[in-house]
Amino acid sequence: MLTGAILAGGQNSRMGGFNKALLRIEGESFLTRQWKEMEKVCSEIVLVTNRADWYKEYVSPFVRVVSDYVPDRGPLSGMEAAFAAARNERIWVVGCDEPFISASAARFMMERWERELIREQIDAVIPFVDGHLQMLHGLYHQSCAELVSKLLREGQFRLRSLLDHIRYIQIDEADFIGHKLNPRFAIDVDTPEQYEMLSRDDI
Repeated sequence: MLTGAILAGGQNSRMGGFNKALLRIEGESFLTRQWKEMEKVCSEIVLVTNRADWYKEYVSPFVRVVSDYVPDRGPLSGMEAAFAAARNERIWVVGCDEPFISASAARFMMERWERELIREQIDAVIPFVDGHLQMLHGLYHQSCAELVSKLLREGQFRLRSLLDHIRYIQIDEADFIGHKLNPRFAIDVDTPEQYEMLSRDDI
């Protein structure tokens, strides 16, 4: 069983204050596209935001809305709230600025996790796409919750600081492509220029 977690607690500063979750492509908001995709593999979906009123018309009753414990502390803070709210041990975490998240990729990552468990305990499965670890399309075990809270208490707000303390499987871009999975799931939109390019290219 898998919990989907969408993190939408950012300030959208690089987008000029416009809410990235509500950007539209192919006729739907990013947020709507995300929970519809997550429904394919997740038994529950959690939206982490401190402005639930912004999203009422964009989510189904299936999506549970929770708040950051401490606002404006980045993705780790959102993960802390998501892990605490999750009813399943494994959580698929995405950022709200990723319009092409992939249920098929998440399923593939889960299968890899199951195979690796034969040899050792694993805390996360993270794609390596476009030259970077894509932590906001990763799968995490709920046991990471205590560590995330500890990092936040210590003032370590960088998402990558989590990697120094967990055992994770890295799945390379070529591996996804080899299984006919389009790595575009890692595309995120941070600026108006990126959004304009995305809309124009109609990826």
